[in-house]
Amino acid sequence: MENITFSNPITTIAIIFVTFVCIAYFIPLYNSINQNKKGIKISFFVAFWAAIMFYLSTSNAIDVLGQFRPALVLVSWIIPSFIAILKKDWFSEHKFSQKWLVGLQMFRVVGGVFILEIFTGRVPAIFAYPAGLGDLFVGISAMVGLYIYRKNNNLPNRLVKFILWIGIIDLLSALFFGVTTGNNPAQLFFSEAPSKLLDFPTSMIPLFLVPIALLFHTLSWLNLNKNK
Repeated sequence: MENITFSNPITTIAIIFVTFVCIAYFIPLYNSINQNKKGIKISFFVAFWAAIMFYLSTSNAIDVLGQFRPALVLVSWIIPSFIAILKKDWFSEHKFSQKWLVGLQMFRVVGGVFILEIFTGRVPAIFAYPAGLGDLFVGISAMVGLYIYRKNNNLPNRLVKFILWIGIIDLLSALFFGVTTGNNPAQLFFSEAPSKLLDFPTSMIPLFLVPIALLFHTLSWLNLNKNK
């Protein structure tokens, strides 16, 4: 395991905790629509996928891609949402409460650890500040929305759309700065130390946690369309 680099202990603990939350989250999500077995199946496959990303993050396997490692990130972002759209009648057979779907976005606050990693020298500030603050804003916005409508069975569409749009903008910003600060042909910004973003533990955010957040964005959009 060569791609484990020193990070703030809070970073490691927070990322591992949120990873397990995301794996288990599908069980109560599908239980809310009386499809507990489906939730368990999805959680199993998500856990398997997390294990693969953990292996890639902690071994030198990912280094085979060299300067094209960001391509792996992009593929990992696309695949879960693509499958959900392709199999939308299976993933979203019944309508979910948006409280469950937006609820997962609360855990976007874990992106705040990027700011901590500025001080360990693992993540350049030009990436960490927009990505970290953006994730905190999305996560806190989801928390506030859920609190305001805590007595409702669902969330108003305008709030859901607001969370989705700021979430997508934040992810696009993180993608731009992640690519342009990394050691790859598209690098535009340079720092004193090379970015260690794709080393464990921070690698689990772009390789696993972000794709899960995008998947829940997709499920939210699919559920919004059920209202039409």
